[in-house]
Amino acid sequence: MSGRHFVEKCRNLEKPALTDEQLNKRLHEMVGICWHDLKSQGLPHWYICKNCKSELHGDVSLFQIDFVHSWEGFGIMWEFMQKHERWAEFMNFILIKQELQHFKNNTYYKYWWYFIVNPSTLAKAVGRFFEEVIINSGSGDA
Repeated sequence: MSGRHFVEKCRNLEKPALTDEQLNKRLHEMVGICWHDLKSQGLPHWYICKNCKSELHGDVSLFQIDFVHSWEGFGIMWEFMQKHERWAEFMNFILIKQELQHFKNNTYYKYWWYFIVNPSTLAKAVGRFFEEVIINSGSGDA
């Protein structure tokens, strides 16, 4: 096996998948929203974030945006990516990595976006894009 083929084979090895919580945490960091690390203040439903020092009151599940499962998270992530300087590159990445390139010669090509219009698929695509394209290219800028 040549060196080039070995490198390609290594690149294609799948990394362990992130849990939904790990992916959500990473996406919060990318978008610039605090992933609240909560510390109870002794009263029911009364917390302080160890990271941003915000005082938060109420149900813990409301303090994090769920980019993986919620439409609210989908909307925030979609808007973030549309404004990103590498938006066009991201769209190309989706066509390649989501294995939608077979639509290029198909009459349904103009409908490719139906395949990413759900929170989980978009969250995973953004996570992979930042890991594989931005971070690995050495630019590191989100």
